[in-house]
Amino acid sequence: MLFVAVHLAIVGSELTEHQADQFATRGVAQLATKPLPAALLCSVLCHHLIIHLIGLSAAHFRGPGCCSSSSAFVEEYCSLVSVWDGVHSCRWCTYATTKKSRMRRHLCKHTGKHPFLCHLYPAMFNESCNLNIHKRMHTGERPFTCVHCTSTFTKKGHLVRHMRIHTGDHSYHCHLCPALFFQKTSLVHHIRTHTGKRPFPCDYCDASFRLKQQLIDQMRSSHTKECPFSCAQCNTPFPQQLELVRHRCADTREHPFLCKLCGKSFTLKQDAQLPHVQLSSQKGALKFCLM
Repeated sequence: MLFVAVHLAIVGSELTEHQADQFATRGVAQLATKPLPAALLCSVLCHHLIIHLIGLSAAHFRGPGCCSSSSAFVEEYCSLVSVWDGVHSCRWCTYATTKKSRMRRHLCKHTGKHPFLCHLYPAMFNESCNLNIHKRMHTGERPFTCVHCTSTFTKKGHLVRHMRIHTGDHSYHCHLCPALFFQKTSLVHHIRTHTGKRPFPCDYCDASFRLKQQLIDQMRSSHTKECPFSCAQCNTPFPQQLELVRHRCADTREHPFLCKLCGKSFTLKQDAQLPHVQLSSQKGALKFCLM
């Protein structure tokens, strides 16, 4: 109901005709008599557009007391997005979504606007939350801790995926071998080990990689020489985040990853996997480690 009142106040001179066509039959026309402060109009305008913008012109949404910056946003949003029945469709491509936040992120691909900048590394983000997550790579902050082990994470989503290891939820099966995975992307990456597909080529050499992160790591270590990760204690720079984690574990002597086959502990999950699993297999243990 609040957004209906906001809408009726925003449309101003076009209120009578639009109200008769859209709202009178819903029994809420009386809300037009409840004026809203200009500041409120300005603050909710963007939300109003996203909720039920139905291909109307930007001029339709301008009302008294609305600031020029919001009007500029209206102009841009109407030129980039059309909304019908709750679905936001990009006018520049075929992308469509029901989530306003996803559409905002998508629009940055077309507009090139990334207003949130990292002061430690030349990285730009379209939302402040993404910048805050990125900063944790520099500071070493990992606020999300597993209640079952000592693993910590920079993002809540990473913790949620990690918890599936403890719950035993491995819903994705490889049809070429007995491997199980709790994440679809992990299965997709694993399948490439069978097919040999390497969809990420390097622009500087003939190398190609199964994973995008492998390409980024190779670019930094062999070509660009970038070192975006640094230790908060000694300021030692590293080209890869894994090297920084290994460096920290060497200082703290932490070995949080335990193999359930032999009990040996490792500083990194990667160290507890392929080479170690192959060694266990030679000794007659299980071929696929539960780690």
